[in-house]
Amino acid sequence: MSLDSVGILYYQLQAINNTIEAVSEGENSIVAKVDELMALYEQLKARLSDAQTTQLHLADAVAENTLT
Repeated sequence: MSLDSVGILYYQLQAINNTIEAVSEGENSIVAKVDELMALYEQLKARLSDAQTTQLHLADAVAENTLT
């Protein structure tokens, strides 16, 4: 293998490495965004549960006031 071939191979490997690093950074960004969305989902689920509980309490109060 000549010195030129080694140099070309080195640059090709460097380009592959840079591509892999870019993909890895992109995956990390996607994972971070999914984590953020999952946290928002959990917050919304908790708020929905709270709202449903409040709705039941209000319905119970209205029914109780109607019967008395």
